[in-house]
Amino acid sequence: MTNHRATRAACAAWLLFAPATAPAQPVDVRQGQEVGSGYVFRRGEGCAVLTAAHVVPHEVGAITVTDRSGAKRGGQRVYANPAPDVDVALIDLPGSTAAQCPERWPDSAWLAGARLSSRTLFEAVRHEPGGRETIVTMRYAGGTANTLSLAPVDRTTIMQSDSGSIVRRDGRMAGIVTKVDPATDRVEVLRFDLIDKLLGDRFRAAATAAAVQVDGVFQRGRAHPNWSAYLRAWVGESTGRLIVPAQDPSARCRIAIDVLEWKNVQIPNPEYDSVRQQDCRLTGKLFGKTALARCEEQKRSAIQTTPRALPGYAMSMEIRMTPRSGPMLTRLASGTVPVQSGQRARTADDEFNAMQAVMAPAAQDMLTTGVCD
Repeated sequence: MTNHRATRAACAAWLLFAPATAPAQPVDVRQGQEVGSGYVFRRGEGCAVLTAAHVVPHEVGAITVTDRSGAKRGGQRVYANPAPDVDVALIDLPGSTAAQCPERWPDSAWLAGARLSSRTLFEAVRHEPGGRETIVTMRYAGGTANTLSLAPVDRTTIMQSDSGSIVRRDGRMAGIVTKVDPATDRVEVLRFDLIDKLLGDRFRAAATAAAVQVDGVFQRGRAHPNWSAYLRAWVGESTGRLIVPAQDPSARCRIAIDVLEWKNVQIPNPEYDSVRQQDCRLTGKLFGKTALARCEEQKRSAIQTTPRALPGYAMSMEIRMTPRSGPMLTRLASGTVPVQSGQRARTADDEFNAMQAVMAPAAQDMLTTGVCD
């Protein structure tokens, strides 16, 4: 029986950024309740979306990218710098091809020598539902070495949902919108020359860097969706490599992890032992009985409030990297890791941080052998 729903979904994914809609490089980006804008650039043999980090705040949360035709595609965050004075992120579009995103990474060297004044005008494009566009003109109102501060010239202004939108001057890309002050309508823009320092090498190197296929993380022979997303995020963010889908001939190697053991454990808390071993007698000798009594009271309180053990994970895993030609490289990695948040109610982020703590050193060491080059 034909699965018409799957067929329609596949067609929509194929249409996104296809040649008929290729000029519509701006896209809408959504992760959970966060909504913003982005711009699609060619990266190696695939496509990537540049946007603001606060639009995609979660490292492995589902991301939906929508083009101007309404076609949707899932994305994976592969880089994010959420610092207030930076605020930039990169989203990989698995399964995309270079033919679907003709826009190449721009040259931003012109910004360094640009003479800016209150007469200098910039433009951003707001994309309305239904495909309508609004040109928003702004003037230069100051800035820093990394940012431009722009002010509206009329009642048409940038909105919070425009975060990640490209800002241009004389047709050249000057930066992306990162913040809007509703009280003054002042718009903060991250300069493209800084963005280039952070991300440019990923685009320039992607043309020659070896692409990889990430099969995922498996437990008892079955793929674990969340852990697989963590692995793809780590490979993309820590190595900068282009991740291609299964059966893509450009992949130089396949990366997979088999989780052999994963269990919740309680780890002795070294802080508790430190509190119990505190000796108040020295305090009494130096500062008297009152200080001694106060020290002993504080010690009793600390013993009561400091947990004896911390929640954590114990795990072991086999990391497998299979080159396109040559023998498979494997490595066992194991460890016991406390929950980073320190909370007994463990979160998905706690799982990711624990897996990364055990997996990353071994995987990085494997990659240095050139198995995926």
